[in-house]
Amino acid sequence: MRKEFSPILILHFDETYLYQDVLRSKGLEVDLREISGTKYMCSFENLKVIEKRIPIFRRSINFLGKSDYHYLTYLFLKRIETSFILVLIDHHYDVKETFEDYISCGSWLLEVMKLKNLKKLIFINSKEGLEKRFKKIKIDLPIYISIDKDILDKSYINTNWDQGDFSLEDLFQVISFFLYHDILGIDICGEPSFNIYEYKKSEEINLRILKIIEENRKIKMSA
Repeated sequence: MRKEFSPILILHFDETYLYQDVLRSKGLEVDLREISGTKYMCSFENLKVIEKRIPIFRRSINFLGKSDYHYLTYLFLKRIETSFILVLIDHHYDVKETFEDYISCGSWLLEVMKLKNLKKLIFINSKEGLEKRFKKIKIDLPIYISIDKDILDKSYINTNWDQGDFSLEDLFQVISFFLYHDILGIDICGEPSFNIYEYKKSEEINLRILKIIEENRKIKMSA
């Protein structure tokens, strides 16, 4: 049986998505802006509050906001009840230590690695040797894809973190490669700082990603 994606979730922690009207029209919005102490790092106590506010959908596409909130991926992964592979497309390897009782955008992978259902991590942070890496990748379990747009060169989008060397086509190629497998969910972060022009560029990228997902769904329907 073909497996569908559930609704698109758009999480509001700041103004990031308020200027992306087309994207907003496609998703279910969750306003979390009144919760304090969430930027860069968050206490596990606060994280429980956030988790209760996020609807549970299987195979959802989740927009998290800036890279500052990438730690929210942990909430979606801990809900997975089967063995899985995490595909992380990100310029940074987020395993820095943080303060006790807190999770952060730089430490969340440490928490993810404690999840018993995570069996493999595929980390993609550069286009160097990418085609050779594709040939070696073995996918034998369902996967969850987490995308941080800071992997893109700054000529494509200017995020609030240092960035990688991907072109848009590099990013879309990688996403398309993994979409042929059994997808448990996808999240996207890496929105720019406040700048209307950059927000519009970012929205275009977000919509392109959604289009690629939809096109892959149609391919599976006709297969």
